Amino acid sequence: MDRTLDVAAAVVTAWTRLYTARMAPGVRDGRRAEIASDLWEHAHAPSGTSSGPAILWRCVSGVPADIAWRFETATVPALQAAGAGALARTLAAGRWSVNRGLPGATGLLVALYVVVGIVMLATIPAVADTDLRERAWQGSFLVVSGTLAATGFWLSAVRVKLGCGLLLAGVVPIAVAEPGNVALVSLTVLAVLAGALRAWRAHGSAGETLH
Repeated sequence: MDRTLDVAAAVVTAWTRLYTARMAPGVRDGRRAEIASDLWEHAHAPSGTSSGPAILWRCVSGVPADIAWRFETATVPALQAAGAGALARTLAAGRWSVNRGLPGATGLLVALYVVVGIVMLATIPAVADTDLRERAWQGSFLVVSGTLAATGFWLSAVRVKLGCGLLLAGVVPIAVAEPGNVALVSLTVLAVLAGALRAWRAHGSAGETLH
């Protein structure tokens, strides 16, 4: 066989292996077998009907078509796999938010209300430049609101109406008292949402009667 045919066959084989790499085994092997068969036919064609330069030219000129074939063949399954992976991650994140994220944030929020209120009450004697009555009122307000919210949140899984009512009674007045505090209002909304989700998980999805 002509030496140029050997070189051309090696180049075409290498290129085929490159653009079919990491494809599904059946598709990859089928394409490589197709190209190998084509090269065999060229190698055994009557003298003068095929040449190395001609094969190389066909290889170079066919690169765009080969790349297009690769994308058409591999992109759809790859996108499907990527989409399935993204959906699975999104669902996992959603489950974590419902099961742990929102309940954890709510627990932290109501505990913070109570702790801040207790600190304000405990430090009244040490604060000389503040209206003591106002500070006592604010501290008591936070302790009572936090306690109501915590009680309501944990009861929402057992007694939905009572639990949600106590949760609202605890967190809404704080947000109303500080309507300009975006962070506080946002946390309040999250707390209410967490309570509603907790109640829905305990009763709504099971179709149980609300108490």
